[in-house]
Amino acid sequence: MLVVPRIHTKLARRAFSVAAPSTWNSLPADIRLCETILTFKRHLKTHLFKLTYPPVLHHAPLYLRTYSVKALYKYVIIIIIIYTLSEA
Repeated sequence: MLVVPRIHTKLARRAFSVAAPSTWNSLPADIRLCETILTFKRHLKTHLFKLTYPPVLHHAPLYLRTYSVKALYKYVIIIIIIYTLSEA
């Protein structure tokens, strides 16, 4: 688990230094503990697709069939983290 800095404003919650560790900590443990980048990416993609595109119930109201923008936001943050770590 990464340490999330304390924040005092709503705007600070959107800072990379807060959003990145929060997003990382929200991932399931089996994804965070992957041993290779390739395995990590595969598990992450599967996890985010399940969050974004849950099984569609054709009889469900339309508002229950929409995708999750929050899941896509998490994907972008995690890709930035991976890129940053690979450059170090």
